[in-house]
Amino acid sequence: MKTSTSQHKSNRASKATRAFVAVLTVLLCLSCLWPLLGAAADGQAEQMLILIDDGKVAPGVKIAGVEVGGQTPEEAQVAIAPTTQEMLNATTMTIQYPDYTDVVPVANFGVQADMATALKSMMGVGRGGNMQQRLDQRAAAAQGQIDLPMGYSYDEAVVREKAKLYLDSISREPVSETANFDPSLPERFTFTEGHMGFQPEEQPFIENIVAAIQTGALSGVQAVGSSVSGDVPVEKDVREHTKLVAKYTTKVKKNPARTHNIILATERINGKIVQPGETFSCNDTIGPRTDPNVWKEAPAIQNRVSVMELGGGVCQVSSTLFNAVARADAEMVQWVHHSIPSDYVTIGCDATISTGGPDFKFKNNSDWPMYLVGYYDEEKQELTFEVWGDPLPDGMSIDIVGEQIGTVPAPAGVQYVSDPKLVSKARNGKKSQTTKIWYDANGKEIKREIINKNTYPAVAARVLAGSQPSKTQKPTTQPTQKPTQAPTQAPTQTPTQAPTQPPAQQPSDAE
Repeated sequence: MKTSTSQHKSNRASKATRAFVAVLTVLLCLSCLWPLLGAAADGQAEQMLILIDDGKVAPGVKIAGVEVGGQTPEEAQVAIAPTTQEMLNATTMTIQYPDYTDVVPVANFGVQADMATALKSMMGVGRGGNMQQRLDQRAAAAQGQIDLPMGYSYDEAVVREKAKLYLDSISREPVSETANFDPSLPERFTFTEGHMGFQPEEQPFIENIVAAIQTGALSGVQAVGSSVSGDVPVEKDVREHTKLVAKYTTKVKKNPARTHNIILATERINGKIVQPGETFSCNDTIGPRTDPNVWKEAPAIQNRVSVMELGGGVCQVSSTLFNAVARADAEMVQWVHHSIPSDYVTIGCDATISTGGPDFKFKNNSDWPMYLVGYYDEEKQELTFEVWGDPLPDGMSIDIVGEQIGTVPAPAGVQYVSDPKLVSKARNGKKSQTTKIWYDANGKEIKREIINKNTYPAVAARVLAGSQPSKTQKPTTQPTQKPTQAPTQAPTQTPTQAPTQPPAQQPSDAE
């Protein structure tokens, strides 16, 4: 038994020794392999980063200010396309001619956005360098710190071809500056610059364009060639003779039908250009006011009384226009007053028009075109006309002043009329005087001139034929006077006044 126990203890000791040696051996191996394991770990991490790459731009990356993070290359290309085109259009070359500078988009010379390089740069963020560098790049992108520029590319052969086309487009003859009239613009005009003609020297001119694109020095590229002179207004000439000369505004009554007619007539005048020496006609421009599908019935003056008429109200248009062009010193060719003073302009400052009758005409007596702008302000209920063109000399201005200078008593008695629309009360006539006053640039009066004297006729009371004035309804004490007064007053006035008044078409389309 003792021998057996001793052998058992010896076996346990031997196993322990072998285990210790095995552990020690492993530790020694690990200590030798540790540097290799560390390097392998780094490599494995980098390999892992590559394995989880989703093929999209790192979050937060921008190009030309456009966010493209988290997008595929295809999506990013679509996202930046509009901005890229805008930037390309905004990138220009300035070409210096002897008397002017031309600004040309570089795209006209075949320059394009370098999309391939841009996509490569975007996809490179967070994918270059060691693991730490990649992490740093991604962190910077996430914080909005990476905004890549958009570059440009070109083919020199294409640039030369496009440059040749540009040279072919150069005007060999002088070009006058022009005023482009657009009454819808607040400034009313845009201007096309005038310049001398130019005969280019093709080859050296093209070389200058190519060199500018190659170097990126796009400003001040010299045009090589010779000027072609001519009688061309310089830039300031057209602008100085296209100014706001006069403006006049009248208040419009609240009447939908009348306002409709006023707006329609104004729209037909708005935007018209009256050339030097040309005569403008309101009736010709507005057209007949006879179509009920176009014009509405509104109050108008006919035969010295107010009636409902197609196109009623258009005389406010002609009167407002008169006050504007008169202040622009236009020459009055035909100017007729109403039979009754208007309440939207001062007495003596109205201008009536009528289809087939009176017209308002004026002549552009300046050396430059006259531009008419008319508009209705619905909120303010105001009608305005502006006259643009050659300004008055030395900053002068003109005012038109009307005043009543006398009264004409209404005729005694009554007039008998057959048309109930012509029935009216007696009305005194008025005498008016219209004065044109010139002022200097400081507002000091220079001179004045009476340009018109007019009489708005007095009107006798009008009653319907067949009726009697109220004072004759009572019986008289002398029966013998009935046969004498009735034949002389009623029979004589009925055939003369009533039949002759309506055919004599007095100014209409008024009020």
